[in-house]
Amino acid sequence: MSNVQFTNAARKDLREIFTYTTKTWGIVQARQYSEQLKQHTTAIGEFRAHSKPILGASADVHQSHCRKHIFVFERKGDKVLIVRILHEAMDIPRHLKLDS
Repeated sequence: MSNVQFTNAARKDLREIFTYTTKTWGIVQARQYSEQLKQHTTAIGEFRAHSKPILGASADVHQSHCRKHIFVFERKGDKVLIVRILHEAMDIPRHLKLDS
């Protein structure tokens, strides 16, 4: 997974997901969900995760669904930058400041 990097916003998203999941469903569920997100990150980094381009963004910006969250990431050659990890109910263009 060395070819995957996270923006500060994506790191913050992960912390908030863990905190919310812990408060709502407990530490065991939070750890399990965090592991699923980590596995999905690995799949993205290995170009195994299903993804699609985000309309209104550059061609390198994609989204990939994992359970209730959407990973927004940018591909640059063999590198991946995780930009945000947003709940599926969130307005992605607004959180990415895209015109739509």
